[in-house]
Amino acid sequence: LGLTTRPGEKGEMHVVPVPLPLVSGLSSVRINIPPDLRPPEARQNILFAVQELGKRYPQGLPKLHPINDMGIQEPELVDLVHKLQDLEQKQCSHRLHKSGQSEQELSWYQRKADLNSEIQQLKSKMRDSQLQKFRDELRNRSRVLKILGHIDADGVLQLKGRAACLIDTGDELLITELMFNGTFNDLDHHQVASLASCFVPCDKSSEQIRLRNELSRPMMQLQEAARKIAEVQRECKLEVNVEEYVESTCRPYLMDVIYCWSSGQS
Repeated sequence: LGLTTRPGEKGEMHVVPVPLPLVSGLSSVRINIPPDLRPPEARQNILFAVQELGKRYPQGLPKLHPINDMGIQEPELVDLVHKLQDLEQKQCSHRLHKSGQSEQELSWYQRKADLNSEIQQLKSKMRDSQLQKFRDELRNRSRVLKILGHIDADGVLQLKGRAACLIDTGDELLITELMFNGTFNDLDHHQVASLASCFVPCDKSSEQIRLRNELSRPMMQLQEAARKIAEVQRECKLEVNVEEYVESTCRPYLMDVIYCWSSGQS
């Protein structure tokens, strides 16, 4: 049944179809519908009954409660009903519910919500981008370790890799490379101590470094090993400047002093 006029005006009741999407709610109040609604008097009686209900329930007709009225006790439905009641209560108590500028303020709030959603999406993309960058770098570093022989093709740690894990000072890759390429084999203990001083952190000296003959060849071997490691890293798409890497890892500033100290010279 539908009323063709506005509230307070006289009109005539008609039987009209109502699509289900237009139904916003169901009431627990029921009125008796005559079996035949073709006579105008029958439809008019329905109008009187509806108007009487409006007077009896000025705040609106009570809604059909699925728990109290229908006796549904499923836990999931009960939980949803309670959540719906809480949301409706919050909606009614919100200041926009009775605000004269509710439409405008609601559009502002919707704009704010859209911007917050866009911000969250951008942050998510940033995290995904950083994570992908980390994965790419991890894959490239794994390739470096495979080429240098620290791990095998299956990623299993090898003897060279175990040795590198035990080094807690200096450049692990470079020191391990010197150990396994035989650099220390032909050096006496004075040269070994002098070469090890290259891994001691110290300030860069502006003075020209002149190494004695006993230290020139070990220093050259150190630089060759450092250059090899840097080139491998660059080939594996890591951001490495070869010359800067060699200069930062091969510091000969204390070599001559340590050699003199080790050999007992004053």
